[in-house]
Amino acid sequence: MQFAGFWKRFVAAVIDFTIILIIYLLITSLAYGDIDPNDMSGFSLFFVHNLLLPLVALTYYTLLECSRLRGSFGKLLLGIQVVDAKGKQLSFWRAFFRTFSKVGTSLTFGLGFFIAAWTKKKQGLHDFLSGSVLVSK
Repeated sequence: MQFAGFWKRFVAAVIDFTIILIIYLLITSLAYGDIDPNDMSGFSLFFVHNLLLPLVALTYYTLLECSRLRGSFGKLLLGIQVVDAKGKQLSFWRAFFRTFSKVGTSLTFGLGFFIAAWTKKKQGLHDFLSGSVLVSK
């Protein structure tokens, strides 16, 4: 297996973040129209600003990475896939855990993402935790 390097992963993440943001904005504009915080209840405002974007990201990454595509659209555009340690497609729960563990990776002030530049298999902290790797097609 040829492991995907840091910069490919980084560019894929930027592409994916853009896609996730577009999905988030489409959902909020369809569901709420022009969001006016003064007109929204406390829960609706909390949901839109604090829960919806992470929920969109969790759904996006989990469903795409456990699918036959083996990766998000950003990863696919750069020719990389997410697989388990044996090179097989991730299960739903492994993909879910991989995505969810990015929260822990983020809590290291991003260092958990940057270690992919120096590890043998180019794994971030969330990859170590979930037993996954990114490989070039």
